[in-house]
Amino acid sequence: MKNKKNNNSGKVSIFLCLLISGMVILVGTFYQIINIYNAKSKSAMSARGTISSAKAQYNNYIFEKYHILLLDKNCGGKGEAFLEQIMEKQLQKNLGNQFIVSSVSLNEGTFIGDNKAEGLKNQIDEYMSYVVVDYSIDKILTATNGKDGELDKEVLDSLDNFESEEQIENNAENAKYDENDEKKENNEKIENDINDKNNETATVIEDPRDFLKRVTRTGFLMFVKPAKMDISAETVDISEVPSRDFTVTFGESEEDINYDFDSIYFLKKLLTTNDKWVDNLKSAGTEIVYARNVFNCATNQNVNEDTVFKCEMEYLIGGRKSDYDNMEYVVSQLILIRFPIDFVYLLNDSQKQEEIEVVSIAIAAATGIPPELTEVLITGAWSFAEAMADVKMLLKGKRMSFVKNKDNWITDLQNIEESLDSECDEDLLGLCYEDYLMILMSMHATKLHYRMLDIMQLNACQYEENFRIKNSLVAIDASYEIDYKNKTFFVREEDGY
Repeated sequence: MKNKKNNNSGKVSIFLCLLISGMVILVGTFYQIINIYNAKSKSAMSARGTISSAKAQYNNYIFEKYHILLLDKNCGGKGEAFLEQIMEKQLQKNLGNQFIVSSVSLNEGTFIGDNKAEGLKNQIDEYMSYVVVDYSIDKILTATNGKDGELDKEVLDSLDNFESEEQIENNAENAKYDENDEKKENNEKIENDINDKNNETATVIEDPRDFLKRVTRTGFLMFVKPAKMDISAETVDISEVPSRDFTVTFGESEEDINYDFDSIYFLKKLLTTNDKWVDNLKSAGTEIVYARNVFNCATNQNVNEDTVFKCEMEYLIGGRKSDYDNMEYVVSQLILIRFPIDFVYLLNDSQKQEEIEVVSIAIAAATGIPPELTEVLITGAWSFAEAMADVKMLLKGKRMSFVKNKDNWITDLQNIEESLDSECDEDLLGLCYEDYLMILMSMHATKLHYRMLDIMQLNACQYEENFRIKNSLVAIDASYEIDYKNKTFFVREEDGY
């Protein structure tokens, strides 16, 4: 019996030993699994913390001036490897001595110019959601009563009819028959009409188109720029700006426009070049208001100091190499915005049409062109000069009524050049120069965001020579290789602003 009891006790002991050993192994294995799991979790959390630390290296200048967060992947010319080393040190610090960071490598990431500058647009929308400004697109639409310079169908039809008459007249001039007697009789009749309508003065009537031809040879800016406004012609190197990296439309040549007012065809083309913009303005979004909020222009250079371009909003529109060239382009575009509005008013002002008739008869007598055709061309020339006077008022910082009336008409047909210096009363509820720049920016919306990035880069490079927007990330993507107790973890993290 004794031996049987001893045998049973031994078996129980062996069983308990095996059970305890199994439990120890199981607990050890479980502990190891938990340890590895915790190590993986710590690696992932530390990787996220490292990404956050890298994001904190954003470009201070861009953020302070433009409220845009971005990370220079090239570290101002030090290279991508330099940023990887910084991140590796940060990750090792986050993990502790039990871990060894084998490598940190940056993947492509998301650049601020990717996907039509989507990263820039998103940050602009976010910033503008809590910024209070005194101007808006709605205010412009209210001041214009929601209208632009699109001509009524009746006006366009009349121009088409005159264009047809002009073509007939041109064909008649080329016809091979003698009409000297008829022309002589017509000229005598025209001269009599002149004497009847202008018998109070013997002053020689000048053709206003001669002045406009001289203006187009010299440039509009010289005639509309206020004397105290200094516009630099110094060129800026824009060979490496973002708009050249991300687009193929930068700096495309503008179509030449004929400003001679010798043809109804070209008159109609001028009237319809910048006539439609309301729909563009409605769909432009907050980016245009943002641009006005953070960039300088010719009439307000106090938004930012020490900028490369002094006329920054004008650069957004023109994309030229100097303030002068950008201003010249913007001025021409503003004139074309005002032109159809002034033209329509002039057509409906009976008193001014009588003045035009007198001048047209005199010019027709000298040129042989029918007075009816000449009247339309002179109406175009005078309203174009008025549009120049409008822009000159705007550049003086004045607000102007969008629609013309007899009280705010500026120029004099008999003294076009001298009357450009005249002024009308300011309309405090009207549009100012910066409002019109917003209209022009809406018409150049496809290029606007990249040209914003141009300005940001040019200004930031004054303080960090090797900074380039093309290397600037709005979302960081990094891969990490981490060793822990003979185990290797591969972690990938991505995060953006």
